[in-house]
Amino acid sequence: MAGSDTPGPTAGDVAAAAGMSEQDRAVFIRSMVERLAERLRDEPDDLDGWMRLGNAYRVLGEVAKAREAYLTANRLAETLPPDDARLQEIRQAMTELRG
Repeated sequence: MAGSDTPGPTAGDVAAAAGMSEQDRAVFIRSMVERLAERLRDEPDDLDGWMRLGNAYRVLGEVAKAREAYLTANRLAETLPPDDARLQEIRQAMTELRG
């Protein structure tokens, strides 16, 4: 899968965020989420990336964007074997986002 091995924030990113003000940290996190969203526009077949993006939007409280990301992940997951744990994770997230 394209991009599925792309790491999240580095240890340096986390350390830098820990020393930031709350407002600066929010801007920093938002920029990381936007970079991921931008990368997924170029690599739309990255199931794990869409799952990370959905979770990031969920954490940020952006329910509509989270649903959209998980719907994309769900479409990509159609080819997975039925016992793949990601299917359950996607279904659980989509159920929680409906409420």
